[in-house]
Amino acid sequence: MLKLNFNHLKTVIMAGGKQTPRQAMVGMMYLVLLAMLAMNASKDLLNAFIFLEDGIDVTTKNFNSTNKSIYSKITTAAASGADVAIKAQKNAIDIEKAANKLFYEIEKFKSDIIEIGGGLDEDTGVPIGKDNQDIGAEYLVVKGHGLELKEKVSSFKSQLTSLVNPQDTSIISGIVKLLATPPHIDYEGVESPWENGISEYLPLAAVTANLTNLQSYVRNSESQILTYLLENIGVNEMKVNKINATSIAQSGYVLQGDEYTANIFLAASDTTADPIVT
Repeated sequence: MLKLNFNHLKTVIMAGGKQTPRQAMVGMMYLVLLAMLAMNASKDLLNAFIFLEDGIDVTTKNFNSTNKSIYSKITTAAASGADVAIKAQKNAIDIEKAANKLFYEIEKFKSDIIEIGGGLDEDTGVPIGKDNQDIGAEYLVVKGHGLELKEKVSSFKSQLTSLVNPQDTSIISGIVKLLATPPHIDYEGVESPWENGISEYLPLAAVTANLTNLQSYVRNSESQILTYLLENIGVNEMKVNKINATSIAQSGYVLQGDEYTANIFLAASDTTADPIVT
């Protein structure tokens, strides 16, 4: 929220020696105008946070839809009875439970913060206390919910990365970056805990936007690990695109009066793959 030091502004405006009543009045009117401009800028900024949060919500819903599709594919693969697919399905079920639990815990934190700020405006659906700079830090820092959230995010991150082969560093790196909770460093270089960085000195609208953004990271990381599990189900499968009738005779020649014997079967091949000759 934009803040102005009105005493300082008054000193600057009234500076320059003795003023006539008219000059003093003009100066005071200018001070009031600055205050009104500051209030309007603040409202525009807060509305921008709300608009941003709505956009993040759409992204999160898209990830959620994609994840449901991948869960369905893993379930279908597991129906084949292959051990690797059954194991992937078990891991996917655990991931779904953990991701949903963390997502809705963050949702509860958002609801609590909005409720403390006076709830939602019935006409606009916008938080009534959107400009309050104390509630977010009070809830996340003072009451300790932020530290609790950081530990849960770290636990979820460890659960996901434990399912990835250590050699697949790009997958691990992507998940670690999404679910990182590093210390916050302000413009003066002062370091503070992660939970302070997403709540301290920020209006309620910005705090809830930060939590919504974290929710999108949860769904994004969930999507990455599910895609990884699905891809690894078929890593040892032989893909084919052509089937031919084939016969292999027991002998390369037949003498008059001898019997001709051959094995006749269907053979599948992949014409797009380079042959391996040994």
